[in-house]
Amino acid sequence: MTTFMLHGYRAGRDEPFPAHAARVWATLSALTALSPRLGPWWRRDDAGRAEPVDDLVAAAGALGASAVSWWRAGREATSWAPVFCAGDAHAPWAECAFTVGVSLPALPGVFAPERVSLRLDLADDDVLARPEAVGAVLAALGVAMELSHAHAGGARVPAPRLPLLSDGAPVAGWMTLLGPREAPLPAVLPAPLVARPLPGGATLVTAVSEVFRERDPGHRAAVEALARALDARPPRRPPA
Repeated sequence: MTTFMLHGYRAGRDEPFPAHAARVWATLSALTALSPRLGPWWRRDDAGRAEPVDDLVAAAGALGASAVSWWRAGREATSWAPVFCAGDAHAPWAECAFTVGVSLPALPGVFAPERVSLRLDLADDDVLARPEAVGAVLAALGVAMELSHAHAGGARVPAPRLPLLSDGAPVAGWMTLLGPREAPLPAVLPAPLVARPLPGGATLVTAVSEVFRERDPGHRAAVEALARALDARPPRRPPA
């Protein structure tokens, strides 16, 4: 059994609740479109029971039930942090967690993004554990959530960015997704790094072409090479 973690980030925006609900449901639907096994989705209700999330109305209900209140510029604000699962209710093999409703303009200079995290527990011979499948999942998250950047890796490597406690730069992982507004990579990348353009202007960079092993020295060295390539980029493109 192998655990993969995928993390994605996007700048927070002042949007109405229905827009957040639609984006969350679109993301879950995009994952299911890749594989019927990435669903059906459910969440745990207040009593711990599995409650199906099978349409936009159910997704909006799950979102509303996950409200988190906080203060912004002296006024109360609300974010939402729902968690959805797929697989057996006693041992879900997939978990997709969102944080939406965070607005960066109210927190200048602070890394406080909207984000999505997907955990996949897969058998080593599972078709979804293949590198091309994990790359497709990461790309689907990027499109559905309009991510600024994202990365995939093992259970512990690489560590995700910590909101409020990091600079928010893209993370070098087994695979790293750079959104259309991210600064371009160097024209030539050292082996074994491979960059592939995606529809819409994003780029998917793969550190190693085989299934990632976070304890493999060669794999970790490739991730470190990707980190250096990310550091060598010019400054990030300003927003339009």
